[in-house]
This record gives sequence, C-alpha cells and structure tokens, in this order.
Amino acid sequence: MEGRKFIAQARRLLGTKLEEDWRTAASRAYYGLLLECRDALYRWGFRFPKVEVHRAVRLRFDSRTLADIQQIAWVLDTLSQLRSKADYDLTSSRFASDILAVKAVRSAEDSIIHFDTLEADPVRRAAAIADIKSRWP
Repeated sequence: MEGRKFIAQARRLLGTKLEEDWRTAASRAYYGLLLECRDALYRWGFRFPKVEVHRAVRLRFDSRTLADIQQIAWVLDTLSQLRSKADYDLTSSRFASDILAVKAVRSAEDSIIHFDTLEADPVRRAAAIADIKSRWP
C-alpha cells in the first residue's frame, strides 16, 4: 500500500462532523507523507533502523542548503507535532472544529505534489539524493 492512501483516507474523514475523525485525519495526513518519504529514501538507496523511521526520515529531509527537501522536512515536523496533539492530548479543544485537520490534509497533499514534481525531475532528484548523502553517507 502507498502512504498517499492514508492521505486520501484523511480527506474522506474531513467530510464528517466528528472530532475523532478530525483527529484521525490529522494523524493519517502525517503518516501518509512520512511513509511516502520513507519509501522514496528506500528507493534512493538509504537504509535506517525501522524503530527510528520518524526521526530518520525527518532528519534526512532536513537540508540547510536545498529548499526542495527542506520544505518537506518542515511539513513533516509540523504534521508530527499536530499528530501528537491529535493522538495524545485528548482534553485539548484544538480539534473542536475541522480547521487543523483540513490544514494538515492540505499540507500533506501539497507536499506530495511537490515531492512528485521533484522526483520526476532527474536533476532535482539527483540534487536531493546528493544533499542527503553528503549529510548521511
């Protein structure tokens, strides 16, 4: 299964009027993007322990010199923080409306489009891989 299917599920959950669905949508948006990025790293030849997948993926995309992947790292980090609030801070009223979930899903979808564009461009993809390799040989 592709991670982007989690994002599609998140989009469907936005159609309800239930807080638990909005919380789940925010969580699925994060996981969908994370898994797409993880799978790309695997395709590009990178390996890391499965127990460290969240941190490993975010750190590899966290470039100080290449905006293409830095943008994705920023969204992953933002969605990760929101996912923690959605999944663990159950007394918070942050999800009393669907606003945060809608933003999360939109951010994940936009990042997937950005990532697909990067991966389809051999020059940009090679630059991303080279940047990551320079920091994570």
